[in-house]
Amino acid sequence: MAESKTPDHPWGGMDDRTLLRSARLYARDYGSKTEGLTLAAGLLLGKDEVIADLLPAYKTDAVVRRDDLDRYDDRLIVRTNLIDAYEQLSAFMRKSLPDSFHAENGTAVSARDWIVRELVSNILVHREYSSPVPAQIIISDEGIETRNASRPVFEGEIDLDNFTPVPKNPVIADVFMQIGLAEELGSGVRNLMKYTKLYSGGEPRFHDGLMFTAFVPVRERDAEHENKVGRKSGEVADVAAISIEDAVKRLLSRHDEITIAQIAQLSGSDVRAVRRKVGRLVEKGYLVALGRTRNRRYMKAEETVSH
Repeated sequence: MAESKTPDHPWGGMDDRTLLRSARLYARDYGSKTEGLTLAAGLLLGKDEVIADLLPAYKTDAVVRRDDLDRYDDRLIVRTNLIDAYEQLSAFMRKSLPDSFHAENGTAVSARDWIVRELVSNILVHREYSSPVPAQIIISDEGIETRNASRPVFEGEIDLDNFTPVPKNPVIADVFMQIGLAEELGSGVRNLMKYTKLYSGGEPRFHDGLMFTAFVPVRERDAEHENKVGRKSGEVADVAAISIEDAVKRLLSRHDEITIAQIAQLSGSDVRAVRRKVGRLVEKGYLVALGRTRNRRYMKAEETVSH
């Protein structure tokens, strides 16, 4: 490793090795009496090929699963160092989630960005890297779920009012804190509690075990939009609400193709409930889905031969 010993070194005159040693990224193995870079150093600063040699199974798989529930609408697989992984995963989540702001000490603050920051830093800092199980981020209509291998002190739901945080990878956590990507241990849970309430009115949930899972509820992103589309479709709901299945049958008697918005409008049902019901009708072979975007349409199975 090249060392800089010039007086103008940006880290107060420390050469690179001294800097890495102070961050506990360069250490002595007292068993073999040798010194070198640690696994944490490789994860934080290593090139992709180095990380692949150190941890072949390491990756974080982020997906958006709203319309295509069998596969995904959007996906990002990250195998790079943790600093770059943080930036890539954060950008992916921000583009996939609606934003909202509130005033905090006279400044507009994004609740979404705080939630993304805490979830991404947590899944990178506190996972069990010796496990072959990849970490996951799943964004759906219901919320954001993260999953990562863990070394649990106990197993079960975490009581947010009475828990003791335990550092899983203290060296990585210290570096993330020093560069401003995380805060002191335990603050992430408090931040998630605060900003989830501001973002969706709900509360996050955490479960620790061999897999640590976190779930943050979010607003139904497309509900208002799809209801507006439904109102423009010309379908007027009956005074007495009808079942989702009856709404599907009635709409198919008038149209060759129908949408989730039309079904929700006619039945007076929540968009998410309609999606679940329609998904089951597709599984049973009664309906066939056309397209894989927000404009997905549905038609009777026997009418799809020409398509």
